[in-house]
Amino acid sequence: MKKEANKEVHSKPNSFGVAAVTLGIFSLLSTTPIYGIISGIIAIVFANKQAKIQKNGWSKAGNITGILGIILNILAWIFLYLISQNPEMLAQYGNLYAQ
Repeated sequence: MKKEANKEVHSKPNSFGVAAVTLGIFSLLSTTPIYGIISGIIAIVFANKQAKIQKNGWSKAGNITGILGIILNILAWIFLYLISQNPEMLAQYGNLYAQ
């Protein structure tokens, strides 16, 4: 009976999952699209590693934030490209701060 009480219960680590969520959040909040896309990809890789160790909420959240970060940063990149190619649109957005 005492042997059972002395057994330590080892839980599987969540370090890859926590890193995935952190990088996914950074990807969502990134102001530079290239950094957001790169951190989103790394977040997905870490989330998949966490899912192989132990599938839990961290791996799922890391995947979701990574994918959303990549999508939003690609849309931001497209938006910035369209603004840079259209001088009228650039002037319109530039006048927002002049008022």
